[in-house]
Formats: sequence, C-alpha cells, structure tokens
Amino acid sequence: MGKSDDHRKLVSEVLSQYNPDSEFSKNAKDRYWEEASGLLMELALSGIVVSTVSEVMGLNSYDRAVPILTKWLPDVTYKELHSDIVECLHTRVAFSALVIEFSRDDIDRWVVGNAIAKQLRPKDFGVVKPLLAKKYGDGRQMLVLRMGRMKGAADVVGVLMDLLDDGDVVLYAIGALGSMRAAEARSKLEQFLRPEFLGVFWTTHPGMIGLRKQVLGELRKSAEKAIFRIRTGEMKNSEWEMSQLEKKTPVRPVEIEASSDKMSKTREHQALVDKIVATRDSDAHNIESRRIYRQAGAGLFTELASTGYTVSDLSELREAGFRADAVAILTKWLPSVEYAPLYADIVKSLRTKKTRVVTAVLLDEFVRDDDLGRWSVGNAIGGMMRDADFEIVRAIVLNRKFRHARQMIVMNLSRLKKTSGVVPLLVDLLSDPDVAMHAIIALGKLKASQTRKHVEQFLEIAYLDRFLGEYVSSDVKKGLQREARKALKKFD
Repeated sequence: MGKSDDHRKLVSEVLSQYNPDSEFSKNAKDRYWEEASGLLMELALSGIVVSTVSEVMGLNSYDRAVPILTKWLPDVTYKELHSDIVECLHTRVAFSALVIEFSRDDIDRWVVGNAIAKQLRPKDFGVVKPLLAKKYGDGRQMLVLRMGRMKGAADVVGVLMDLLDDGDVVLYAIGALGSMRAAEARSKLEQFLRPEFLGVFWTTHPGMIGLRKQVLGELRKSAEKAIFRIRTGEMKNSEWEMSQLEKKTPVRPVEIEASSDKMSKTREHQALVDKIVATRDSDAHNIESRRIYRQAGAGLFTELASTGYTVSDLSELREAGFRADAVAILTKWLPSVEYAPLYADIVKSLRTKKTRVVTAVLLDEFVRDDDLGRWSVGNAIGGMMRDADFEIVRAIVLNRKFRHARQMIVMNLSRLKKTSGVVPLLVDLLSDPDVAMHAIIALGKLKASQTRKHVEQFLEIAYLDRFLGEYVSSDVKKGLQREARKALKKFD
C-alpha cells in the first residue's frame, strides 16, 4: 500500500517493546528488576512477595505496602517502575507524597498529576494551586480538568480563567469551566468561537506550535460545549449531544411533533430544538464546517471522481457502494488527512470493507495516528480483526500510551476464539483502568470461568477505590461492578 519506511519502523518498534522474546523487552525487564530489587526485597520482608510492583494492587496487604512504596518513590529513576509505583498509590493515604513528587518529579509528571487528580477534594485547592504553575507544563492537564469538580473552593474559577491563556492546559481549563457552569467565564470562552482569535492563539502560544492545526477545532468544540452548559444551567450532557446531532441531521417539524410524546421533551428543550431546526440551513458554523470538509478532501474527491465515483462527501459513497479501486484511494489518502471529520468519515467507509488489506492499513494507522481519530480507528479494527492479527493487536492493547483508544479492540478480543493467548492477555488488561471494563466484557463473552477470582475483585468497593482512586465518579465504579456481575453470571 506504499506505506513509508517510517510507518513500518514505528510499528516494528511497538511490536518489539511488547514481544517478550525481543532484545528490547529483555533489557527492559533487566533494568526494571535491577532498580526494583531493593523495593521488592523490603516488600518481601514485610510479607508481601511480588515480582512486580503492580501485583500489589488488590492484595489484602495493600495497606502495609503503601508506606514502603511512598518511601521508595523519590529515588526511582526508571520510568516504567516509577509509573508502576504511582499507579499503586491512588489512595488518600499517599496524597501528600504524590503532591511532593509532582513538584520534584521530571520522569513522568503527567502520571503523578493524574493520580493526584483522582483524589482531589474541594478543601485541597490551596495545596494543589501551586502545582498549576506554568513551569509544570502538560503534567497539569488532569489536575486542571479536575478543578471543574471543586465548586466549593474559593477563587477556582479565576484560576481557570487565567489558564485559558496557557497553551499546555487551555483545552482542560475550558472543560473544567463548562463542568462548573461558570457564567462569569462566558465572555472569555466565546473568544474561542472566533476563527481570527484561534489563528492568533495558535501562533502565539508555544504549547500549541507543532501540534496539528486540528487542535483549534477541538478548542472551538470544547468552548461551544462549555458555553452551552453555562447557558442551559441544569441541562445534561446527553442533551448537548442530541442538539449537535439535530444540527447535523435534518429534522422536519412534522417528525418532531410525531415523536414529542415519546421523548417527553420539556418546553425549554422543545423550544431549543425548534430553533435548531429553523436555523440549521443558514447556520454559519455548519456552512463553514461543510466548506472546510470539502476543501480538506478536494484531492480525494477529485481522484474518486476520476474513477467514476462523483460524490461531495463520503456518506454518498457509502450509500452508492464502492469497489476495491475506491478502497485503494481511501487508504492512500487516510494518513495525510488532517481534518478530523473527514478522517473519521474515511475510517467509517473503510469499516464496510472487511478485507485483509484494510485491516493491515488500519493497524498501521492506529500506531501512526497522533490522536486525530485513533479511537475510531480502534473501533474499526475491533470489528474486523482476526486470529492472524493477534500478535500486533497484543502489542497495541498492552501499550498504555494509546489509553482509551484501545477500548473497542480489547472488547472485541473475544472474537479471537482460536487464539490461546487471548484469555491471559485479557487478565493482564484487568490492571489497566482505561480498558478494564472492556476486558471484563470480553471475558464474559468468552465464558472464561477460570478468571472468576480476577473478575470478582471488581465487586469490592475497597478494591475499586484503590484501583481507580477513591474520588473517581461512582458511576464508573458502578459500571465496573455491573459488568463484573454480568460476566460472572455467564461463567455459571
């Protein structure tokens, strides 16, 4: 498919890191155990015998391990070991040690910040405020986002408004202000809706330069959502999504009237829907979005037209149907697209062609893509991967830098019924908060009763508090418990 050497080199690098027989993996293990030997020995002397720090999670002796882990944390220099220790310290007892480590650490500050964020209470604002200083860069991102839940803290809105001028965390500050429904921030947020302001912002903030310009679209989208939440007060996020869908999908007044009883819309919501319907065709933002879409895909649509596919957007191509010649064009253009809606549309189109060529292209693209649409690529891979893809899929799902983008791949590992390594891999992924729920679902589909003890621990709220952090949303914990019960029922 004409993939570049850089592409293949990156894929090979990811594979080598997670292939237990590779030289890279052997050296990494040696380095890990060399630096962890003293810590593991002290744990063993305390009656906690483990071969890696991550195994401490879920043990009855966890509380005895926490002081030992916090003592060793400042002396660790190997990033993988450092991250393992921090992941085991998502507990209030270790809060002060993590705050100190955040200000000292330059190994993996983002991971430490995330651990602190999961435990934050409004009364902690005074302690955490110095950690929001610009010198800490993008390590502050999850701390800033968490500020949105600290409504009882004085001056938090003012701090977040100041951070709107900080390129490293502006996206997270916008999200936090939206969560707080901070009406006083509305005028500053509205600046991010103006293209001319965004253009200047991108060129004048060091934290933004070097990123894809598509990040400007994310800033605008986040600002729109925050302003919407401020304006509507108690309106839920689901209604935001519904309003966006209604802006994109033509809805006739007759259809709204026919479905109004079923949906039980409030008068305020109905008025909002009516306004959206009345203005959708003349909405400047929608017109501009369509213009950018067609401009970004000009070369793609020209090449499609030259082979007989005359379309103005890819939904028309999917409706009409297309052959291998169009698939070749779509896979050729996918790596060079920088406009997120067009990128997602290409992936959606390729999902309809479950061929080995398309799967290989998407697997390469998942590794190469810099988050422009990695989740959608992962979703497509999940629906078309086969047993023959297991090794590269294994490398991908074990790589935590891909975070939530791996979720649908993990959940669909249950489709690889002929591969013996699937169940052990899913058990390993139960220790990864980003994909644990999806691993549980997959184990349930496989009826892997031998994993019962691993799944049962997700029913215990004490374990979930340690695993996710005591102050993570109860909805997340309930979701894990719900899926664990479903899986256990399938084991019977």
